[in-house]
Amino acid sequence: MLNILMIEDDREDAELIMARLSSPMKINSKVTVAGRLCEGLELLKAGSFELVLLDLGLPDCRGIETYKKLCAEFPYMPVIVLSGLDDETIATEAVKHGAQDYLVKGSINSDMLIRCIRYAIERHEIRMAGLKHIERRKRAEEELKELNRILETRVAGEVEKHRQKEQLLIQQSKMAAMGEMIGNIAHQWKQPLNALGIIIGDILDAYDFGELDRTYLEEIVDQSREQISFMSKTIDDFRNFLKPSKAKTNFDVKIAVAEVLSILWPQFRTNFISFVINCNNHNKTFNNLSDVICCNDMIISTYKNEFAQVILNIITNAKDAIIESRENGYMNKADEGIIIIDCARKPDSVLITIRDNGGGIPDGIMDRIFEPYFTTKSDDKGTGIGLYMAKTIIENNLYGTLTARNVDGGAEFTITVPAKTQT
Repeated sequence: MLNILMIEDDREDAELIMARLSSPMKINSKVTVAGRLCEGLELLKAGSFELVLLDLGLPDCRGIETYKKLCAEFPYMPVIVLSGLDDETIATEAVKHGAQDYLVKGSINSDMLIRCIRYAIERHEIRMAGLKHIERRKRAEEELKELNRILETRVAGEVEKHRQKEQLLIQQSKMAAMGEMIGNIAHQWKQPLNALGIIIGDILDAYDFGELDRTYLEEIVDQSREQISFMSKTIDDFRNFLKPSKAKTNFDVKIAVAEVLSILWPQFRTNFISFVINCNNHNKTFNNLSDVICCNDMIISTYKNEFAQVILNIITNAKDAIIESRENGYMNKADEGIIIIDCARKPDSVLITIRDNGGGIPDGIMDRIFEPYFTTKSDDKGTGIGLYMAKTIIENNLYGTLTARNVDGGAEFTITVPAKTQT
């Protein structure tokens, strides 16, 4: 049963249309008639209709506004406009605004009416199917956007967690190095403390022998200040190393390497280890830290403290490898250990290689040395995070590369750092 609402104030026209629907080609329909637009709208609100036959010349509304008012309240209702010969132009305009079709009263026959209704219903069904498809697609797009938003939030959260874990490991690596660095400070402080003790004792002797004049006191003060300045610089170097890098700075690679070596130098002397810094760009070799400071030609822009930590981790590993090689009998105790650092400037990067004569990396573990918590040292000597953090810092924070290989008599680590780290 097709429920049709006919909004038509002319009873004769209404009865004629109803008669056309009752022809031999009739469709199974029930027609409800309303004489005014307001009455038709109330019926549409209260009832269930599949089609509206709408006259454009009603007592309470005329012309295209009649269709617009109905369409405003029921935008998805299929409408066939009924018009007279004098307002066919308005009926055509109604079709342009969304009406399914129009019929000219007085020239409507049964075939035309039934065919028009069937086509209107079919077009409406096609339109509604299209609208449902569009709605489903919009809903799917919204769901996809929401899913992407959730995934982006989760990914951002996981990335932040990973970053925090990396920062924690970096700090743990620094803390693991702290004990060793405190030992280095103790080594560096022994000599100036002994010197200060001698100076203080000499003051009393000078007083006893009547030598305590202004010239003597000025000399003693200068010597004391020199020793205290050295001790203060040692503490500053230690404190600066422990500060996390928050911003990129411009610094010379060789100077950063030299500052790390100055921290480790007491242990080098104790364990008979020497170092060499080669500057390939000028074919210069440095084995004195002060000489390095005078040749600042390898400026890069990146996170200095993190870069310094990488150098510290690798050089410390080289030092430990030399000591362990002696302890295991691979080197004679009289053989001098040596660590060679080569610095080379490339067009857009700096290349640093650190090579030692500590026997090299054991066979079978080369592909595991950068794994977290993997170490060949005994439990009380190694944490297994030094090389892992070195690689993480170089590749993730400084956007460079870190590789390792064995060379004659030892291991070689190669670091490539862009001259300017990307933001």
